[in-house]
Amino acid sequence: MMPRWLVYLVCLCCLPILASCSRSEQRNSSQTGKSRSSAGALPTDLTIVFGEGGGFTGLWEGYTIQPDGNVLHWRGPVAEQDPQQVGRLSETDRRDLWAKIRQQDFFAQESREPGELTRFFRVTADGKTHQIQWVPQIGTAQDTFVPAELYGHCRKIMVAM
Repeated sequence: MMPRWLVYLVCLCCLPILASCSRSEQRNSSQTGKSRSSAGALPTDLTIVFGEGGGFTGLWEGYTIQPDGNVLHWRGPVAEQDPQQVGRLSETDRRDLWAKIRQQDFFAQESREPGELTRFFRVTADGKTHQIQWVPQIGTAQDTFVPAELYGHCRKIMVAM
């Protein structure tokens, strides 16, 4: 029969090995999830909301692109109030938008302080929501702030509908 202290010693030595295996499995599964998104798979919950508001009127106006591609236009004293369907984006268009959002590394971008007039861009994908707000650079040739570029790109799509 083995001495009891030897059994405890063997168990104690095996614990770190078992714990490291568990961590490596978690790491591999999270990397697999990242590679799925980076491979271009369109998240089933992809929702894009963008607009602007404030100023002397206090009105907010913008659009919501829903996961099924429906596009809603809204306008009122509160963002996303009284949405009206104005069109539908194809899956190809949504894939292109998702690729641009990933390319711009939107979820890593920092928000800026709101101002008298504020624009915002919000994306929900894979269960995560990230919103960025900023003061638009009115009167300049082009606002190079990454979310402003995404905002401008989406506005062009809405105008073309």
